[in-house]
Amino acid sequence: MLNLNDFSKLMNVFYLMSMTMQIGLPCYYGNEVALKSYALTNAIYSSNWYAMKRSNRKSVQMFMIRTNKPFAASAYGYFNFNLPAFTT
Repeated sequence: MLNLNDFSKLMNVFYLMSMTMQIGLPCYYGNEVALKSYALTNAIYSSNWYAMKRSNRKSVQMFMIRTNKPFAASAYGYFNFNLPAFTT
């Protein structure tokens, strides 16, 4: 037979798991977006950009300048959603 104290402990565990998932999932996927953003700069540079026409090379150069600052999902500018933010 379950007493009220055991039920309360079980509810606290479920609450802790749900709050961890609500914070953890955006941080995990925000970290993945940032990693893909870093990989995008490398992929652009590794492409055959030097064989393109001059106008296209300028466009690629501008795109590379833009991708030097990685995209990061943030919470109203206070912190970025990433795994280090989740662990702190």
